[in-house]
Amino acid sequence: MTALAALRAKAAEKYKPYPIEFDDGTSVTLQSILELSKDDLAAFNASSKRLTALEEDQDLDVLREEFISILAGVSSDKALTASKLEAEGLGTLTVIFEDYAGSLSEGTKSEAIAGTTS
Repeated sequence: MTALAALRAKAAEKYKPYPIEFDDGTSVTLQSILELSKDDLAAFNASSKRLTALEEDQDLDVLREEFISILAGVSSDKALTASKLEAEGLGTLTVIFEDYAGSLSEGTKSEAIAGTTS
């Protein structure tokens, strides 16, 4: 294993995917934002900006579709995620997104805490 491959493996372990299991037993994972490729990160950032703009306008149907788009965009199976989340309400989508974003914050927080000395 090359040094870079070892660092990738360390990053993959540290910034684990966020799993979602659907009612029918199928599951997907949402890739950590910190592990996205340059192009996927640019797409995620664009979706996040649209989401913020939509929240201010309160167009709930469009807001719901943007949540689905942003979550499916980082999923291990984009089509399955989009189709399964289509049946979910805005509240559930919001909780998934907040929990997913929170899991990313926890990974970076725990690393910062581990790096501090008393």
